[in-house]
Amino acid sequence: MQGMALLGMYIVIALTGQAGGFFISSLIERTVPSAGLPVFLAIFFGLLVAAWPIAVVLLDWLLPERPEAPVISPVVDVRRN
Repeated sequence: MQGMALLGMYIVIALTGQAGGFFISSLIERTVPSAGLPVFLAIFFGLLVAAWPIAVVLLDWLLPERPEAPVISPVVDVRRN
């Protein structure tokens, strides 16, 4: 379940970051038209790399791992006397 939550978190972070990158690059393109595309590409590829570690840290903060209890089977007794 945490794998799907991590993938969903990554997608949300990447999409919101890409939208922000689009708006930043469009604002820059209005003042310096030749700098809009390089800024957008830098934000795009940088965010694709940075979104995964950000998603991992956020998911660890939101859903901390709980230690699993050992499974004791009543049918098979593996303890040796």
